Amino acid sequence: MTGAVSLQPLLEGAPATWHGLPPLPADAFDPVPGTPAAVDEADLGGLPAERRTYGNVTVWARDGAVVMVEIPCDLPASTLAGLEAPCAALPNELAIPGGYAREQLYCARGLVATIVKPHDGGEERIVRLRGIVPIADPQAFGPGLYQPFEDRVRWATPSRGEG
Repeated sequence: MTGAVSLQPLLEGAPATWHGLPPLPADAFDPVPGTPAAVDEADLGGLPAERRTYGNVTVWARDGAVVMVEIPCDLPASTLAGLEAPCAALPNELAIPGGYAREQLYCARGLVATIVKPHDGGEERIVRLRGIVPIADPQAFGPGLYQPFEDRVRWATPSRGEG
């Protein structure tokens, strides 16, 4: 299986035909033929991971194995209408100007959709699709894959003697 074939449902904006990320070694996975434009280390959830960027496709890996693929998109939320109910709706992981984002997790499908609800009441949109290995329980989508935005915010604390 080539990376491009396995990602077709996400690349084509057809999450109903996505059935999870198969176990893949990172070095053998080539989602977009060619060398990644960038390889670096970044946090995925609350833990470091290798991030490989191929144009608009991001591949996240740990210990030599692919753990997530991420593809930005702009699809109506109704694209998810034919799917089973999500196993969890999680707080946003992204700060989106003009809207509130939530993460809809489809455990058995190995799918995470980031959906933005505009503050002005406009149509909800899917702005990101992520593929993971199918999981049995929402708890498995833990800090190694997901960290809510509010948990990343660090508030300044006044020093002694202030306010």
